Amino acid sequence: MQRLLPAEYRRHAAPLDGRSFTVDKFHEAPHHYIKVVHTRFEASDLRSYQQTHQWSVRTIQRKTVPQAKFSYDLSPVEVVIRKGERRWYDFVTSIFAIIGGAFTVMSMTSGVLNVASAQFKRSINKIG
Repeated sequence: MQRLLPAEYRRHAAPLDGRSFTVDKFHEAPHHYIKVVHTRFEASDLRSYQQTHQWSVRTIQRKTVPQAKFSYDLSPVEVVIRKGERRWYDFVTSIFAIIGGAFTVMSMTSGVLNVASAQFKRSINKIG
């Protein structure tokens, strides 16, 4: 099943496989946080569970037996992955949006600098 997944998603199917987690000191134990998201690949109708993994070291009491702890967070959403083509007008719209956004930010910055400059000149004239 895992070999049917696209290469970029395989490492998220079982992120703990082949890894070892050790702690450096006594009275410490690893705590793993795993988020599980249902994933569906639309082109092949393949279903999988993608997982993200983080871990930390937790301190345990002196007389407690050290043990690894796993916390799972099951996501209520499904990720659907589909391959799609981008139309030429989507590209043109994106270019215009970037140019328009840059123009707007530069115009606002210019306006703020003009107002600040005018106030600064007025304050200098009052002093002198």
